[in-house]
Amino acid sequence: MMSDDSGCDRILITDVVWPSTEPEREVLAQLNAEVIEADSSDEERLVELAHDVTGILTCFAKVPESVIAASSRLRVVGRYGVGTDNIDVEACTRRDIPVSYVPDYAI
Repeated sequence: MMSDDSGCDRILITDVVWPSTEPEREVLAQLNAEVIEADSSDEERLVELAHDVTGILTCFAKVPESVIAASSRLRVVGRYGVGTDNIDVEACTRRDIPVSYVPDYAI
């Protein structure tokens, strides 16, 4: 991932259905990444929070083109779960941004 001038990547977590993002925070801290946890999965709020992020992690929240376009530094979008129906994969593809998911989640 590409870092900003401070040497820190910024990762937006759009939504979760579990009690804590501590495991994500621990792993990302090892990479000197700042976690931004959304307080709302509303599109306008996600656009605000996505400014200059290098990565987005999402569970059920929609990640439309407007959220993807909010950061010129975005390098990856990951889904906590099966499928990518909540992510604008075409918008990511146009910008050469890989999209990942967990094909065997909850199996």
